[in-house]
Amino acid sequence: EIRGRDETIGEKEKRIYDLKKKNQELEKFKFVLDYKIKELKRQIEPRENEISDMKDQIKEMDRELELFHKSNAQLDIMIGEQRKRLDKMQHDITRNRKYVTTDINVGDVDLDIQHEYTRQKEYLEKSVEVLKRKYAHDVTAHQQDNNHARSDNLALIHEINELRTALNVSKAALQKDKAILGTREYFTKKSGIDDDVGKVVENQRHEIDALRRSIKAMEERLDTARTGGMLPPMRGIDG
Repeated sequence: EIRGRDETIGEKEKRIYDLKKKNQELEKFKFVLDYKIKELKRQIEPRENEISDMKDQIKEMDRELELFHKSNAQLDIMIGEQRKRLDKMQHDITRNRKYVTTDINVGDVDLDIQHEYTRQKEYLEKSVEVLKRKYAHDVTAHQQDNNHARSDNLALIHEINELRTALNVSKAALQKDKAILGTREYFTKKSGIDDDVGKVVENQRHEIDALRRSIKAMEERLDTARTGGMLPPMRGIDG
């Protein structure tokens, strides 16, 4: 009977040694995971700021483009009104020409009128051409800026997805360690000599839960970064 107890005590002492060794490994893992979480935070924060800046730039460019559209429409209206005025002027001159009884050279008057009409027409046509070129240039620049912003967003999505994958791996490792630590209840019921080990394991469980909460906070920040800008959906994290 004494030999059996000695063997049982020896087995429990070996188990206690194994648990302490596992606890040391978990401490190392906790240190690495804390460092990884800090690194992820450091990488994500500037990206969130960059996405916010891009959103503001795109909104500003949209407002400018809307103003260009309105300005172009107003210029079209002004040009149409000027053409109507010139046509009416030409019509009035032609209609009143028959009432002129002086010796004024009609040919000279017609040339002056034609010259003024041509000058006004050329001026308006040049103005329209300049405005059209400016409008086309602004539209092209706006499209290029939008394309650049979309390209940057896709790159950010790819990088954020990689960060989420790293978090998934960390969560899987935590689940595995939690399953190993589940044996604490069994040993606590079998013997009272390992109460200290139970406390160590319980403390380790609390630390792991704290790490899980940190990871969850990181996931929420990643979701906020995704929904804050014009980004397509990203793959989620289970559990």
